[in-house]
Amino acid sequence: IMMPKMDGYELTRILKNDEKTSHIPIILLTARSEHEYKLQGLATGADDYIMKPFDSKELQIRIKNLIRIRRKLQEKYSKQEYFARPEENMNSLDLKFINKVKEVIEKHLAEEKFSIVEFGREVGMSRGQLHRKLKAIYGKSASKFLRSARLSKAKLMIKEKKGNISEIAYSVGFASPSYFTKCFKEEYGYPPNDFVI
Repeated sequence: IMMPKMDGYELTRILKNDEKTSHIPIILLTARSEHEYKLQGLATGADDYIMKPFDSKELQIRIKNLIRIRRKLQEKYSKQEYFARPEENMNSLDLKFINKVKEVIEKHLAEEKFSIVEFGREVGMSRGQLHRKLKAIYGKSASKFLRSARLSKAKLMIKEKKGNISEIAYSVGFASPSYFTKCFKEEYGYPPNDFVI
């Protein structure tokens, strides 16, 4: 917590209030053992708080627990359909980010040549930042997330009988119906023709 120029509380507040870094787990380490300091640290958004002197095994266990929790959330979010409502317990900056991402995808869904660089620019992040953020929340790279969104929309369109498989493939940004079928099967475990009711 005690650092030159800026204390750990301020650094935590800055990182947790920035869309690009809000997903990063933070553990505050301090010699301040009073309960009020711990509450202040956790109130800034820190994920954990450890007092000195500390046991290195305890720190490792806490880190592993934070990583395990993040992985469970990634697993949960990665299995959700793209159009499902985001979780209410997701932090507000991540919710805002997800809503912005979905808005951009909806706007460019049919554009086959819509690149990840353009995607990042419209979301307000570099390609790398977008990749890291989506990987941290969904466990998917930006390109896989975009592809999953397109396939999810296609699945919905097939269910609602909004056209034949080729028409739907083109309308969600795939240049080739055969590539669309291959991706659909990878994503859902069966080809789109098997989904037609």
